[in-house]
This record gives sequence, C-alpha cells and structure tokens, in this order.
Amino acid sequence: RPLRPGTLVRPGRLQTLPISAKPPPARDVVLSVVRPPARVLLGTTVPLTFRVTNSSERALRLVVSVDATRCTALLPINICSAALPPLAPQESTECVFSVYAAAPGVYRVTGIMVTDVQTRQSLEIDPGVDIFVDAETGTHAQEPVVDLSAVSVS
Repeated sequence: RPLRPGTLVRPGRLQTLPISAKPPPARDVVLSVVRPPARVLLGTTVPLTFRVTNSSERALRLVVSVDATRCTALLPINICSAALPPLAPQESTECVFSVYAAAPGVYRVTGIMVTDVQTRQSLEIDPGVDIFVDAETGTHAQEPVVDLSAVSVS
C-alpha cells in the first residue's frame, strides 16, 4: 500500500515477539549496609554493620564472611567470618565487620559472601554501597560533611 499524505508509516498491524527471557530467581538472602559512612579518613578503621534478611520460605542457618582477596582499599580487620543465629522466614539480624581505609578514592563494598550451612551454597552479595575514603589522614577529628543533594543550581 502507498503511504497516505502526511504520514511516515504504513497502516497495518504491529508485530510483536514473545519475551523468552526468564526473570532472575528471587534471592533467599538480602544483605544491606546499615547507615554506611559518607566519608572515611585515610588510615582509619571503620565498623560496617550489615543487615541480613531471610527472604525465603524456610528457616536458614547462615555464615557471613569477607573474602579479603576481593577487597580493594577497604581491607577487613581481624574477624572475617560470622555465624549468624538461625533466621526464620522474613527475619533479620545484624553483624559487624571492621575495615581499614588503605587508599584514598571511592570504593564499593565488595567480597561479602553468604553461605547457607544446610545446602553449603555460597553467594557473593553486592550490597551496592560506595564509600569515599578522604586523602586526609585520621589524625584529627572528622569534619562535618555537607550534603549538597538538596541544593538547586540556577
């Protein structure tokens, strides 16, 4: 058929294809960082609190560990593994790992492994948190950080 005057397309049916991709499976465990620091001074040790939530339909026995070989400039200190109390479905608990800020820059928290004790399956979970390590050394008190997210620029 010829194009009608003033149009760029031919009239007809829209052809679609079915989506063949499967959605990713839901995770049994959700891991997040509780109140991550906005800024860390170079050469200081900072505690990171992780909240672990059982989002499955069964009780879980989990071990959370930090794989030091996957860490960049936020290096784990001392204890790198914690056995959590049994978690009922939809229940949460927290664990704390301390990290040393070894180099200035912005670094993603990486290397967090969660292992299901019953199935022995391990999963590396990215909590999606970046931490700014300031080049100043930690020899004096931390200055307040100004949040500029609410400031509009004209």
